[in-house]
Amino acid sequence: MDPPKQLGWYSEHGRAPTGEFSRSLGSFGVRGGFCTYQGPRRRVATTERLSSRGRYGPWLAEAPGALTSGVALRLFCVPPVGMGGAAFHPWVKHLPRSVELLSVELPGRGFRLSEAMTVGRGNEQSGAKSLPQLARDVLDGIGRETFVDLPFVLFGHSFGAWLAYEMLQELLRRAWPRPLKLYVSANRAVSLSGSEHDPDQVQPELAQLGADRFWQHFERRYGINPDLQHSYVRDHVRGILQNDFTLLENYIPSTLEQLPVPLCALCAKGDARCRPEQLTAWNQVAGDSFQERWFQASSGDR
Repeated sequence: MDPPKQLGWYSEHGRAPTGEFSRSLGSFGVRGGFCTYQGPRRRVATTERLSSRGRYGPWLAEAPGALTSGVALRLFCVPPVGMGGAAFHPWVKHLPRSVELLSVELPGRGFRLSEAMTVGRGNEQSGAKSLPQLARDVLDGIGRETFVDLPFVLFGHSFGAWLAYEMLQELLRRAWPRPLKLYVSANRAVSLSGSEHDPDQVQPELAQLGADRFWQHFERRYGINPDLQHSYVRDHVRGILQNDFTLLENYIPSTLEQLPVPLCALCAKGDARCRPEQLTAWNQVAGDSFQERWFQASSGDR
């Protein structure tokens, strides 16, 4: 499976670290497995099956068959560019029964497909205009109670790494319960936001490109996905992708103060979207407890 097919429609930075994440979590007991590609046609047909508006409201996509009792720890997962919470649902079968996986569902995707996206296009200017504002919206939508009654950790992949970081900062500002740990996957440190630090210096900004140039540089950067060659699919997917690229390319961290919780940064070896020194730079905000984990993707995930 090539990188653009990881974690649903595609993964912005390639491979998701299910195996290495399991080793980092330790007592969580996650074992192997990647979130697999659904394809746009099947995804449309299975949106309601993969994601449902459950007891936590519209901002969290519960996995089918999620347990409601015996939970001792919550794992909040924040997906990459353009994707819904169902991207993480295949992880459920690898988690112990005491861990509840709750995936963040942003507007304009998953079972919220009919809602306006966070940034909006053209004359649509509703919703968050920045990642810190989106983090506030996410916490408002989830509510304090969901963070109070059980211990939890935050995990963000790619775009989701920066959003998870801002969610943690907002939790601290509100004096809400803090996570046991923050996991950031496949993205450079927040101190290196800005297009000048993007590893792709041929065309570091994709948010404002027209359709032809967008897909030209998107495929150069991430590879050709045969399921994204139909015009009707591209027209829909490009809006979601460029919405999230807008947030990424204009991101300014709300603060670079050191975190009072442990931080673990993970990435696949050879990932062109995150250089080793850019992952290491997470230690600047990590406080006293920082882990850097690199994992080797299997041949079937390339």
